[in-house]
Amino acid sequence: MHLKEVTPKELRSVVTTLYGLGKSFGVVIAYALQNIFIAAGYTSTSYIVLLSFNGYIAIIQVVLYIFFVPHSPL
Repeated sequence: MHLKEVTPKELRSVVTTLYGLGKSFGVVIAYALQNIFIAAGYTSTSYIVLLSFNGYIAIIQVVLYIFFVPHSPL
């Protein structure tokens, strides 16, 4: 399902722009967290923490998607 299907017409550009900015901001945060872990000396486990953090976010998104996003009429 695409954001364009569930977003009102007057908000489509705002929502898609925020989606792109959110993805870019997430990449920047991931790099910053990895650099923090490496500087703190956690070189062997830094990727595990970052991957598990992404897994938690994905689970939250799936739960929100199931309960709050309406079905597409297509």
